[in-house]
Amino acid sequence: MKRSSKTKKEILVSAGPLESRVAIMEGGRLAEFHLEREPRIVSNIYKARVTSVLPGMEAAFVDIGAEKHAFLSAEETLYEYREEGEKESMAPRQSQGKPLGGIAVGQEVLVQVNRAAVGTKGARVTTRLALPGRYLVLLLTDSGRVGVSRRIESEKVRQRLRELGEELCPREYGLILRTEAEGARKSQIQRDMEFLLELKKRLFDKASSLPAPALVHQDLPLVFQIIRDHFNWDVSRLLVDSEEVYRSALELVEVVAPRLKKRVALYREEPGIFEDFGIEDEIARLWQRRVWLKAGGYISIDQSEALCAIDVNTARYTGKAKSGLAQTILKTNLEAAAEIARQLRLRDIGGLIVADFIDMKSAAHRAKVLKAFQEAVARDRAKSRVLSISPLGIIEMTRKKHGESLLGKVSVTCPECGGLGRVPNSLTICFQIQRELRRKARERPAGALAVWLGPEVALLLIGAEGEQAKQLAGELQRPLYVRVRGDNPREYEIALLESGEVEERVGIFQAGQQLLCRRLGEEGDIALSEEGYLVELQPPAKTARVTFTVELLRADPYRGVGRVLTPEGEPEEPEKPAKRRGIRRRAYRRSRKKKEAAPEEAVSAEKPAAPPAKPTEPQPPSVERKRSRQRRSRPRKRRPSSSKEQPTAEKTSPKSTGSTPKPDTSRQKQSGKPRRRRPRRRKTTSPSRPEDRTQQ
Repeated sequence: MKRSSKTKKEILVSAGPLESRVAIMEGGRLAEFHLEREPRIVSNIYKARVTSVLPGMEAAFVDIGAEKHAFLSAEETLYEYREEGEKESMAPRQSQGKPLGGIAVGQEVLVQVNRAAVGTKGARVTTRLALPGRYLVLLLTDSGRVGVSRRIESEKVRQRLRELGEELCPREYGLILRTEAEGARKSQIQRDMEFLLELKKRLFDKASSLPAPALVHQDLPLVFQIIRDHFNWDVSRLLVDSEEVYRSALELVEVVAPRLKKRVALYREEPGIFEDFGIEDEIARLWQRRVWLKAGGYISIDQSEALCAIDVNTARYTGKAKSGLAQTILKTNLEAAAEIARQLRLRDIGGLIVADFIDMKSAAHRAKVLKAFQEAVARDRAKSRVLSISPLGIIEMTRKKHGESLLGKVSVTCPECGGLGRVPNSLTICFQIQRELRRKARERPAGALAVWLGPEVALLLIGAEGEQAKQLAGELQRPLYVRVRGDNPREYEIALLESGEVEERVGIFQAGQQLLCRRLGEEGDIALSEEGYLVELQPPAKTARVTFTVELLRADPYRGVGRVLTPEGEPEEPEKPAKRRGIRRRAYRRSRKKKEAAPEEAVSAEKPAAPPAKPTEPQPPSVERKRSRQRRSRPRKRRPSSSKEQPTAEKTSPKSTGSTPKPDTSRQKQSGKPRRRRPRRRKTTSPSRPEDRTQQ
C-alpha cells in the first residue's frame, strides 16, 4: 500500500572521503541537514568495564575504549550482564536491593550508546540493547513487550500492527513496529525480523570472545541510516553524487525496499549537487544567530550548555494599514512558530529549549500560536515534548539530544571569550594594565617598567599628548617604556627591567635619530617604527608610501615626536590649507553694513549743511485731501528709536540755542490748518459702513 505525500520530498547525498552530507528537501525547501565527519558512535554496542560506582548519584562510569569514560545512570541499568549461562548472558534484573542492579567495579557489561560525547561530558550509555531494522526494532532486554510507533495515528492500523507484532515476536525478546511498517506486508516484516535475529546471534557470539573494552556492533554509516529510516514512498527520488556510495545504496535498497530502487539515481552534473539545488547558501545561514522571517521579523537563537533560548522580534514588519497591533504580533508569532520548529530540525538542537514569543494579550491568540507550534514540531522525527504557553508568551519544550548539535560539529569555542560572545574593550584593558603596573611597582622598589601591548590600547595608555603616560610614570616614580607588539588589544606583557636590560629589550631613542616607520591609522599623525616605538608626526604625513623615514625631534620613553623625511632626506613640506572661498566678499559686506549703520551725526559732520528751504504757500483743501490719501496708500516707515530722545525744533527756542531754527516743511505749516487724525477703522465683513463714509 502506497501512502500519498502532501509535499514533495527529496533526499540529496553528497559523499566524500572525509565528509558525508545529506539534505532532506520538503516542498523544494531544506527541512533537515545531516553531517558526518567522524564515525558515529550512537547506537553502537560495546563490551565495557565498570570503572567506578557512585551510589550517591545512582550512577556508574564505564570504559568503552573512548577518550572519556561513559556515563551509566541507574535508570538505564534495568538489566545486568551475567558471565555464566547462555551466550546472550542478558536477563531481567532481579530485585535484590543492590544499587545499580548489583553492578560492581571491574564487572563487564554490554552497553549501547544513546548519546555521543558533548563538550566536556562523555557519552551516555544504557544496558537496554536494541537493534533497529527497516520495519521494526528488536528489543534484546524487554521480553514480551510489543509497541507501535506513535507517528501512526490510525487506531485501526495500530491494532493490526500490534496483533502482527505479538504473532512474530519471540518470547524472550520484545519489538517495536516502526512507522514504515504501516504500509508493509507481513512477509516483509517477518523477513526483517529474521535478519535482526541473525544479527543478534552474531553480536552475542562476538561479545563472548572479546575482552572489554571492545566494539561489538557498529551501526550503519550516516548515508545508509538515512536510507533505512527516511527512504519510503513519500520520497520522490534519492540523488547521490558518489558512484561508490551509489552502488552501495542500490544494494541496501534492494534489501530493505526493492520497489523503490528506480527512485535512486546518480548525479554527475557540475559544479555539484548542493550548488545546483541552492543548498550551500541555506547551509551557510545555519551558522548565523539571527534568522529573518518572510514578513520582515526575525528570530535570534542562542545556544548554551544549559539550554537554547530563542527570541522573536517584529523588526522591519510593521503590519498592514487596516490591521492593528494585535494582528501584527499574531502574524509574526505564527510565522516564527513554524520557523523555530524548522531550525530545531536543521541545527539538530536538543535538550531544554525556551522560545520567547512576542507578548499577546488575547488568550485566543496564545492558543493559536501554541497549536501552530505543536503541529510544526510534530513533523520532527526526534522525540520532543512541548509544554503550554505562559501569559508572557514563553513556550518551554524538550527535544531528544543524540550528541553535538550541528553548530558544535562545525565550530569550536572561541579562545578569546571562552564562549561568552563578548570580550573586554580597549579601555578596560588599559585600566587593567595600569593596575598591574602599580602592583609591579610595589613589588620591587627599583628598576624601570616596560609594557608591550596592542596599538589601540597603547594610544589610550599614552594619551593624546602623552600626558597619561607622563602622569603614570610620575606616580610610579620610575621610567615607563611603552612598545607596540601585535594587533590584539587583549594581549600584553609587563616586565621590570634593570638598568642594563633597557637598551637590549626596549631600545633607547634620541632626538635626531631616523627610524623606518609605517602609518598607524588613517589620519597620518601617528607612525609606528619597526621596534614598536610610537611617533607623533608634526605635521601629519601626506605621503602615500607604505613605509617612510621619520626624524625624531623629541624622544620620550613612551613615545616620540618627529617629522617625515622625503626619499632625498629633506623634511616633508606640510600641506597647504585649502582656500576658503568668499571670505573677502563676506568681509566687504560686513564692513559696508557697519558704515550704513553709523549715526547720522558722523555723516553730517563730514558734509556741509544744506541751505534752508523756502517756506511754501498754503494749498487749497482739495489738494491737501488728495495728498493725504496718497500718503495713506504708501507703507509707513518706522521712526528710529533715537528720534524720541532728540529735542524737537518747537521745544528748543533760537534764543537758548543761539542758532537759526530750520524752517518746518510739514503739511501743517504749509496749509496753515491743524492736522486731523484719521480714526481707526474697525474690522468688519461689510465693504463699507455709513459711519466710515461720514468720517471720511
